[in-house]
Order: sequence, then C-alpha cells, then structure tokens
Amino acid sequence: AWVDLRSVSEAPPLTLARGATVAGVVQDERGLALAGARVVLSVPSLSTRAASAGDETRSVLSGDDGRFEVAGIAGSASRVVVTVRARGFLPLRRVVDLGSSAKLVLALARAEGEVSGLVVDERGLPLADATVSARIGGVAVSASSSSAGRFTLEGVGRRGVLVVEARKDGFAAFRKQVRAGERAVMMRLERLQSLHLVLVDHRTGAAVTRARVAIDGAAARHVTATTAQGALLLRAARGQHRLTIQAPGYARTVARVRVDDGPLPTRERIELKAAGSVSGIVTDSNGQPLAGARVSAGGVSTRSANDGTFTLGGIAEGHHALVVERGSAHHTAGVSVLAGQTTGPLRVQLGN
Repeated sequence: AWVDLRSVSEAPPLTLARGATVAGVVQDERGLALAGARVVLSVPSLSTRAASAGDETRSVLSGDDGRFEVAGIAGSASRVVVTVRARGFLPLRRVVDLGSSAKLVLALARAEGEVSGLVVDERGLPLADATVSARIGGVAVSASSSSAGRFTLEGVGRRGVLVVEARKDGFAAFRKQVRAGERAVMMRLERLQSLHLVLVDHRTGAAVTRARVAIDGAAARHVTATTAQGALLLRAARGQHRLTIQAPGYARTVARVRVDDGPLPTRERIELKAAGSVSGIVTDSNGQPLAGARVSAGGVSTRSANDGTFTLGGIAEGHHALVVERGSAHHTAGVSVLAGQTTGPLRVQLGN
C-alpha cells in the first residue's frame, strides 16, 4: 500500500512493520521524482543498547527515480521520524508508527519565499555570526548574519506567520513572529548581564551549598551551586526575571529579581525555608480507599495512589491548608509541617 505524505498538516497517520525495510519515493508537488533528496529515519527514545548499535539514525539519498530504501529499523522501536531535505524544496518531517507494512510517498513543496532583516545589539549596532532560524514543516531552516548583521532565511513560503529566533553567545535569545516575505525584520539581542546569588537558610543564615536554579521557567537554563558559601553566578538579560530554586531539604522557592545593566554583577540574597512532608490516606464515607484524589498543601500537590495513600514532600515548614478533592467531594483541614519531619499519617474521609 502507498500512503501519500505531502507537506501539509493534514497528512494521514501510517504504520510500518517492526524490523522491516522502509521504502518509498520522493516527489515534488506535481508527482515528478526528486533525485538526490536526503531521507533520514531516526528512532526516538532508544535504549542505550540500541543507540550503541547505531540503530538510532539511518540516512540515504533518493535515486534517479526518486526511490529510496532503508533497512534494519530497530526491532524494539515503536515509531520512526522521517525527515526529507532537497535543494530548492521545503523540508518535510513526519512521525511514523511501526505496525503494518506501507510504502511512503514523500511529496515536497518548492521552497519559495524568504524572510530577511538585520541582527543588532541593544545599542542598534550590527551583530555578525548570529544564528537566525525558523521551523518549516517541523524542520529548522537557519542562516548566519553577515559582518553587517544582515540575514536571509530562504524557502520559508510566501504566506503565513512563522517564529524567527536569533541566538549568539553572550546574548539572550530573541524570538519574533513575522510574516513570510518580510524583508526588514529587526532582531534585537541584549547582552547577558551577571547575577550573583547567595542562597541561605532562612532560620540560621547558613549557606545552602547545593541548589538547582531555573531562570524564567526554562528547564535548559539552570545551574547547580556547589560552593561552600552558597554563592553562584548566573547570566541573564537586564530586566525582571523569575527564579525557581530547588535544594535538597528545602521547599521549592520562587523569587523575582531585577538584573541591572552595569560593570558589576547584580547581587541578590535569597532565603530558603527548610521543608517537611505530609502523608496519609484518603477514604470514602465507608472507609474504603479512594484512588486519584487530588491532595495539595503549601504549593505542592499529588494524587492518592490505588490504595488511597499519599505523600506530599518539599513543603515549607509552618502551618498550611491541606486540600483534598475528588469529583464534587472536597475536604480542607489545617496541618503543621516541621522541617525534616513527616506529619502523619493522616486519615482524610471524603463524602459522596
């Protein structure tokens, strides 16, 4: 069976046999064969063993008749990612579930249209060697800015809105929505400033020597402090930022800081509250365990297990409202949490 995968979001789902050869043809939008297209099949979320065997990525070129064949798909894989690139055409990316046999028709749209503009710093001076990118058909299209800061992204289409991103070492990334065809896009990058944090215990003032800090909720932008003084140096653009701090034995802390522009680092001292935990069991009015009840206290939440039990960890010491909900049933009670200790086990009964 042949399944048509065109460069549109309505492409149908398809399946391929486990361990079977994946074959197909690359065409343009008129159905004419495209020779020399690069077809890459990758298997996501492989085990270490599979990855070491080299099964995670296979790459071939389509022949003169546009046909390609990739053998030896990992037998343990449940899906593959197919990416196709050809000069002068928009890239195509599709996720294919493994199941019944099928052949692929990969139809590429011609790469028409472009977006161009200028990359500058906060003073308006051009920035060279910045990477400017956008995602088309699930695949990144990128270009580097010239010595004059100019860039051109080709093959982004003539219609629609896309998100363009600019990055350069030492600067905060900048994203902007633009329309395909725009030729005067201004990408303004701000230099990263230094932020000096000191983390201490709110009771004793002792240094917190190990912590994980995320900036503005970005999981990739984190650091771990290991100095004896609980100090760490971050890099962030000037302005307001939201820090999420997690440290062993302490409650999750959210702090807002303002980073200033200047030769000296912005300094902030942040106090962390020691944490304890709450445990218990949720039952119905007949005393039978209730699974899936939402339990929350002190900004931490979980759901009761199949046997009705729950444990809430990382709660700041102090008095909190313990809220238990399941469907229309609701229960609230006060609970005291001590640092390094577990309050409970509590028994929470929900009515019908």
